[in-house]
Amino acid sequence: MADKRTPRRLVRPTNFTNSLTIAKLSIFSILSIIFCPLVRADPCGQGRSSKCAWEGAGLRRDDSAATKTLAEHAYSLLREDILWGRLAPAEKLKIQMLKERYDLSAGPLREAMNRLSAEFLIEQESQKGFRVSPISSKTAEDVGNLRFLIEAEAIRRSIDKGNEEWENSVILSYFHLEKTESCAENSQEMMEKWEKNNKLFHHALISGCDSKITIQIHGIIYSHHERFLRLSRMENFLSRDVNVEHKQIMNAAIDRDADRAIILLQQHIQKTTKTFLK
Repeated sequence: MADKRTPRRLVRPTNFTNSLTIAKLSIFSILSIIFCPLVRADPCGQGRSSKCAWEGAGLRRDDSAATKTLAEHAYSLLREDILWGRLAPAEKLKIQMLKERYDLSAGPLREAMNRLSAEFLIEQESQKGFRVSPISSKTAEDVGNLRFLIEAEAIRRSIDKGNEEWENSVILSYFHLEKTESCAENSQEMMEKWEKNNKLFHHALISGCDSKITIQIHGIIYSHHERFLRLSRMENFLSRDVNVEHKQIMNAAIDRDADRAIILLQQHIQKTTKTFLK
């Protein structure tokens, strides 16, 4: 394959154009909506949250490396339990309970919760502490719509800028995903493998995008969408031929047909969102 191919220019259907009216807003407007809570989640200001963590835990600066490592560990454990539903939506997160659950001290746990609060996975209630972010049908729709807007922008840029290496990564990731989706086994282990390969496929599709911040924000929104899927009835999701959807998106991307790829992506994400709403 040649490294650069001339993108195919198609006239967008009217209904598609209408469905993307909101996308005419600057992508920076969307990102500002997401990043605003980061300021609130960091009461010490950008770049000084580590100092706050030390002071809150009664630590000296010399302890910062160890605290950072423990905070990263706490963040990973908490995030995984929230995304998998092991910590239920709206569940209160009391420090003592978390200390016993994860065998960690209060300092790293608070730092991890502040970080997860900035990702909207945890809510901080005034005078009441933390709780897992609740879920609702409206939130699921909002997350699905936002994921589509960001992923569509990233795919369009990838198709425009992506080279042969990008094409190969899309094809290879689809190959691994197809193997998982064609497996008849319906175990927890296979489901986790499918989720991993599904995430890698969608990441490969946008990996040619020349905006790192768009890719990073997509990762946060994708995790939220993934959480709703995990909390829904997985059999509803797997009852549809999702492999056909993925193959169609891959073919459109490799053909450099951005308009078709985005239409297929929109249908794919809407169907996934509806799985939670059933």
